[in-house]
Amino acid sequence: MALPDWNKSLEQNDEVLLEEEQREEVAAEEAIEEAEVEAELEVEAVTISSTIEWEAEQEAQDNASKYPRKQDLDPTQLYLIQVLGSQFPNMSFKEIERAVKAVFMQMALALEHGQRIEIRGFGSFSIRYRAPRLARNPKTGEQLKKEGKFAPYFRAGKELRDRVNLITQEES
Repeated sequence: MALPDWNKSLEQNDEVLLEEEQREEVAAEEAIEEAEVEAELEVEAVTISSTIEWEAEQEAQDNASKYPRKQDLDPTQLYLIQVLGSQFPNMSFKEIERAVKAVFMQMALALEHGQRIEIRGFGSFSIRYRAPRLARNPKTGEQLKKEGKFAPYFRAGKELRDRVNLITQEES
C-alpha cells in the first residue's frame, strides 16, 4: 500500500480549514449580532433572582460527584477546544481550534486510505466492509437491494470500557 502524500494532504487540510474558518467567522458574526439582540431583550425582562436559589445552585455544584453527570457533558468539538483552552491558557482559541480540526482531519484521511487508528487506552478506529443485502421498505414491504459499502468502526479499549463500567456502576 502506497503511503499518502502528506504534504499534499496537509495543503488540502489547510485549504479545508481556511474555508471552514471563513464560514465559521461569518456564522460567529451572525451569532454575536443575535446574542446582542437577545441580551438587549433580556436586560429589559430580567428580574432579580433570589439569593436562596443562587445558594442552592452553589451547594449542588459543591456536592457534585467525582465524575460529571451525563447532562453536564457536551461532547462536541467546541467543548474539547474549551477544555484544552483552559488547560493551555498560553495558546489562543484559534490555535487550539486548528489543532483539534487537524487531528480529526488526519484521522478521517487515514480511514479514507484504509488505515487503522489506535489510541492506547481509548480505542481503535478502522473501516469494515458491509456486504450487499436485501432490505425491505417498511411502508410498502417492497424488497430493495442494498449495495455493499465500507463503514467506520470503533472498538473501545479496555481502559475506556473499565472506566465507563465504573461510572455506570456508581450511577446505579
